[in-house]
Amino acid sequence: MPCTVETEPRLVYASFLFEVRGDIVNLKKAFAVLEKSLGIQREELLQLHRAFQDLKGKFESIGVMVKVAGLSGIEVKLPDHLRLTYDTLLKLAVGDAQQVANLTRRARAVESAYLNQLVRMNVISAERHGRTKKFSVVRQ
Repeated sequence: MPCTVETEPRLVYASFLFEVRGDIVNLKKAFAVLEKSLGIQREELLQLHRAFQDLKGKFESIGVMVKVAGLSGIEVKLPDHLRLTYDTLLKLAVGDAQQVANLTRRARAVESAYLNQLVRMNVISAERHGRTKKFSVVRQ
């Protein structure tokens, strides 16, 4: 009959191996969860990268369209109602609100307000000549 001293280390060793086996199983489960999570994150990053590339291409094409259309950087930033006033003043080079209004077919008061708004934005300049105010395009 074997001695109890010899069997105790075997029981402890077996118990230890059983614990280690359980830990390995738990680690495998955790690794599988992490692997799945990383796979999802990788896929999301790839989708974001594709979307960014599409957006970058669209911005580049907009820049090309702006260059092709001959628009300056100022015109691109202006809203439509101010762009019409700005374009008209470009054709005139120097003019007052009445001259711009005649070409745009808008009321003089409206054009005066738009021209003064462009002056405040530092897009055009204004000089007073008696009772009239003459506007001209600021060249960069």
